[in-house]
Amino acid sequence: MSEPGTRPATVSWRPNASPDSSEKTPADVSAAASGGVRERLVASPAEADEYRPISGWAIAGLVLSVLSAFCWMDSPPLVPARAWWLPGFILSLWAWWRIRRAENTLAGATLARIGIALSLINGVGSLTAQEVTYWVVRAEARQFAQELLEYIHQRKERELFLATLPPEQRRHKEPPADRQRLIRYFEAQSRMGNPVIAFENSILGRVMLKEAPNRQNWEYRGILGYETLTDVSYPGYQFRFLYRVRSDLEPEDGQPLVYDVELVLTCFRVSNTRSRWRAQREWFLNAAPSTVRLASEK
Repeated sequence: MSEPGTRPATVSWRPNASPDSSEKTPADVSAAASGGVRERLVASPAEADEYRPISGWAIAGLVLSVLSAFCWMDSPPLVPARAWWLPGFILSLWAWWRIRRAENTLAGATLARIGIALSLINGVGSLTAQEVTYWVVRAEARQFAQELLEYIHQRKERELFLATLPPEQRRHKEPPADRQRLIRYFEAQSRMGNPVIAFENSILGRVMLKEAPNRQNWEYRGILGYETLTDVSYPGYQFRFLYRVRSDLEPEDGQPLVYDVELVLTCFRVSNTRSRWRAQREWFLNAAPSTVRLASEK
């Protein structure tokens, strides 16, 4: 029951209508439909990424970067070992730069970065390993050269001769210390003449055993060359050391002879008798390519 003088409130209701919406005109309906069509035609960013082609340069750079593992070999075919990492690194870097310039039209940036990383790891790692190996082997060669000079100074002819033999020729039975027995021993072992007499009669043997048998006669002048031996049967390293040697024998004019002696020191990596997986380096004086010549300056 209402109070006198007031009007009752009336409520109107329309189906499918919200309180906050108003009547839509035909133009509004047409605009909404065209907007929905445009949304369906324009792909999302995730869908657009699926259709970007992978850069062929990135794939090629990744393949070459995998091949850069050949840097760890002593002498791979075709090009020197130290250069195997460069093609993969350069090509991967070029691919990464092109992909960055392509404005999201090319894929493969991750492949390019992997190629750059692999090339750098193999290249820098192998170069570091080769440099460390050089200094280690060089120190061993210097130590072996000092042992040779000690043999010369102490008149150890047997040890000096054995130091000229490759490792496989001095492994079997211990050669005798007496010179005559040593000669007979190698006469039975060799079919190409007696190596003991051949070494003593060589110019290098004469300088070491007769003309300059004292350590102070030998002056170290430096390293003439370094080489990595890549023969599968005899891998190893080789150094060429130069010495200025003053002879103790005086010629008729009263002036001592001075020689430039080039000693070729070679080492082979041979299997370790205690472990089949480890190798050890054994050095010897390679007398054949070693040279003795008169010094140009006295």
